[in-house]
Amino acid sequence: KTTIPTGGITDGTIATGDIADSAVTVAKTSGVVITNAEQHVLDSSQTLGSGEVLLTPFSRFASSGVTNIGTNVSSSSGVFTFSATGIYNVRLQMYIARVNHLVQFVGGIIKYSTDGTNYSTISNAYDNLPDTANAHCYVSCETIIDVTNTTNNKLKFMGEASDASGAQISGSTSAANTVATFIRLGDT
Repeated sequence: KTTIPTGGITDGTIATGDIADSAVTVAKTSGVVITNAEQHVLDSSQTLGSGEVLLTPFSRFASSGVTNIGTNVSSSSGVFTFSATGIYNVRLQMYIARVNHLVQFVGGIIKYSTDGTNYSTISNAYDNLPDTANAHCYVSCETIIDVTNTTNNKLKFMGEASDASGAQISGSTSAANTVATFIRLGDT
């Protein structure tokens, strides 16, 4: 039987105040601070067709009360690039409304390229829309990527519906109806 010394603590719990200050060092906490967290919104509503549709344009979200940290992510024609390497959490959240009664499912897709040209699906999420007027849903997909090359590592977002012109993704520069969130978690 092995016994762990408790230093006079009778109930076996250790409060953070019981940990010596020297046990928490700068070396153990470096890299913990988030240096980049930003949101980009789909500027205007976009109709989805059958098959994948590139979502564009996006702009950095700058509405009243919204805060972004850093400027590591930018987009042009729906393609997102990174100005700093690192591990990033990427989330796409989409507000989608039914336009006609034919559409059965809608979804969002995150595609990533490591060579700057060829993209692979790395995350997706789908939902069914009921066959009722004004039906809508909220779809969210998320992933963690390792950006090792700021020239070739690129990302884009796609939308998809089961039927042509069946659904519309809500976009706005003043509200986060459809929003991409990027958080740099640490070094690569």
